[in-house]
Amino acid sequence: MGLDMELRVRAYVSGWECDNVEENEKYREILDIVGFTRCKENPSLYVENCVIHWRKANQIHKWFLDLADGVDVCQPIYVSVNQLQELHKLCVESLELKTSDLLPPCSGFFFGSIEIDEWYWDNLRRTADLLGELLKNDNLTQHEFVYQASW
Repeated sequence: MGLDMELRVRAYVSGWECDNVEENEKYREILDIVGFTRCKENPSLYVENCVIHWRKANQIHKWFLDLADGVDVCQPIYVSVNQLQELHKLCVESLELKTSDLLPPCSGFFFGSIEIDEWYWDNLRRTADLLGELLKNDNLTQHEFVYQASW
């Protein structure tokens, strides 16, 4: 029990017959896997994949909550590539400057420690590394990113 967090990528897959043959085949393969029939009125779907999972990284959680005006009801929060670049930059700067001022911790229901300890710095390093790898992807702008936490 506690704060579990995910950043997910959503990819749109079209099933319209006039679209790219390769994408149309992907659409049919996905429908076969999940066992649903084709919707003739709007043949499209989204595929989601977890790209980063955190546990009790409450300073990262707070940053995402600030995007949602501080509201924390375990809602999905849509995130732009620019916002992910900003979070990456803040993590890197916080590590370089050894400051928690840029990404302060927050308390909550089993959110983990709010101390500026090795756990705090490890979460920043891990987030900086994982976002750094993610942001190298050339087709980021073709997808949506969604952050969601549960506790």
